[in-house]
Amino acid sequence: MKNLTRPIAETEPTPLTPGDGIIYEATRTLKAVRYPNRLEDIAVMGKKRDWQRSFLLRPKYGGKFLFLLYPKGEITPQSVLMRELSFVSFNSPPEVLDMTIPPGMRDFYEWEWRVVKLGAVADEEEYEASDMDESSDGLMTPLEGMELVKRAKEELSLSTLIYDTRSVLSGEISFEEERRSTGAKMVLWSCHQPYESKEGKGAVKEATPAILSYYKEILDKFSPHMVCMLGDSVYSDGTGALNFVSQVYSQSGWNTLPSLRDDLLSLYRLNYRYHWGFDTLRSVMGRYPHMGMWDDHEIRDGYGSDEKDFSDINRTIKEIASKAAQEYLFSFSPKLRSESSSDITVDNHQVYTNRSIAFFAFDGRNSREYGEDLPLPIVDMSIVATVLFGLIPTAMRVPVVGLENASIYMKLTQEIADLYRRHNPGQIISDAQLRDFEKFCNTLKSAPEVKYLLMGNSVPFIYILDFVETIAAEAAITATEIGREMRDDIRDSWHSPANRVQLAKLIDILRDLHHAREDIEIINLSGDIHISNAFTFQPHGFRKPLFQITSSAFTNDPPGEEMLMSIITADGPLDAGTESEDFGRIKRLWHEGKKQNFLTIEADAEKIVLSLHVYDSDDKRLTIVPGQGYTLRE
Repeated sequence: MKNLTRPIAETEPTPLTPGDGIIYEATRTLKAVRYPNRLEDIAVMGKKRDWQRSFLLRPKYGGKFLFLLYPKGEITPQSVLMRELSFVSFNSPPEVLDMTIPPGMRDFYEWEWRVVKLGAVADEEEYEASDMDESSDGLMTPLEGMELVKRAKEELSLSTLIYDTRSVLSGEISFEEERRSTGAKMVLWSCHQPYESKEGKGAVKEATPAILSYYKEILDKFSPHMVCMLGDSVYSDGTGALNFVSQVYSQSGWNTLPSLRDDLLSLYRLNYRYHWGFDTLRSVMGRYPHMGMWDDHEIRDGYGSDEKDFSDINRTIKEIASKAAQEYLFSFSPKLRSESSSDITVDNHQVYTNRSIAFFAFDGRNSREYGEDLPLPIVDMSIVATVLFGLIPTAMRVPVVGLENASIYMKLTQEIADLYRRHNPGQIISDAQLRDFEKFCNTLKSAPEVKYLLMGNSVPFIYILDFVETIAAEAAITATEIGREMRDDIRDSWHSPANRVQLAKLIDILRDLHHAREDIEIINLSGDIHISNAFTFQPHGFRKPLFQITSSAFTNDPPGEEMLMSIITADGPLDAGTESEDFGRIKRLWHEGKKQNFLTIEADAEKIVLSLHVYDSDDKRLTIVPGQGYTLRE
């Protein structure tokens, strides 16, 4: 549903030349893509337990490195924690260091860290020398200072290691969450696509630097305990000039060649490094704990919602994308099933608890399989538009023809599709993940400190009107790129016809928790759709409303057809879509379809405040008081 009338351009990646530096060597057969920003050293902070931080590190070039972690202003042999690490080449996997603060040093809660270079890779030294940072800080570059660093390490000269050489990576961290007695602070965003195509080449969107600076400014004031990247934090296919996965999708034979498989893995790895390589974003990612979840674009647009995705050829794409995701998304925060690191058939769902909140991040992409396409008759989207515009108030109405026949046709199509999918359902998550969620909810029954169950779903429960959802998801829409884009996007929803059986099971689990702990507020958080909206809904058997809040997009573009999106949204301008068999009574609280946005969440036992920060516009704020309803500020 992201770009309803705006298909992805199929521009071939521009071939690289030796002048592009070391990226020229990223692949041997597949074409490496020419990203418009520099490849940078990156670091992502994670957290798996209290007084522990996980550092995902990927310096730009390979070699041996020394990692140092020390209390701010307290440099002694006892206080500096050191670890060595190495990278065999510029595009080998990242490394994760799990660093635990010893009990005797937990009086310090402001810490600094840095990575210095001990040795280079011979084949890369020439590239690295030509790529030296021409900073005027007077310090030797990491490459120049290697011998000094090695001597200082041997002599344990801490002042040299920390002050006299330039680091490859550095940052500051706080253990505020461990020290605070009350309160929990989270951030959530989705859909980071900073690029566009211009004249067949990748370019950074004009607004991207300002959006990321705005984001950093808010977070440095907010100081979150956890940041959740809730899907589409990178795009393998989001703009034509950078769409590297199009080289292999449904292309026969490539998956049997090890060299091409290696090339594709290299491209996926670089995709993370470039998307996360903007200075302001790097600063945030290296300072505050993050947890990462994937959606379709970490694999390929709509993966799992199209029958073609499950050919042997295209399953190989998912296998390789999974390896890169394990390296870059899932290695620095806790997963409920550790075996997912070695078995790609296992979902990567995660849990984070902090005093009054319990957060379950669903992996809605690993086991997704919508099912076979239905052989329903072709539907031209003008029929859908006819019915929609026929329902719009007279002042807005566009002249239409054949409204009665179109309505009958759509109603019949909807009934056939709903009946078939009820008996032939697909799935968004595995049965094992659903059982894990049920166990998680059962633990909350005896956790009186938890007042808010937050669910992180890359795709929303509620978005568009039921009949539009069914028609667009199931009909063999006119064989155009627009039609295919629309179909897989709508199929991604939890409420698409093939997904409703599993949705009902999930709501049953929530209903059981609600009956045991009526004081808990249940909030579903989602991304994906390039629109932010908020709803209350009250399924059968619930004594108070639940909440659905979507934050999207972070840097991607809102849909150009924003007015249409508002019209077909549940409980939007149309006098329809306020009652649902699955969701009960639905009420729309806000709709933001024009600006990029992200969500901050601050909670204690008294209330939870969810603030939508809208770039270059006014914020929206939802405050929920357990057992006493909510207030809304737009």
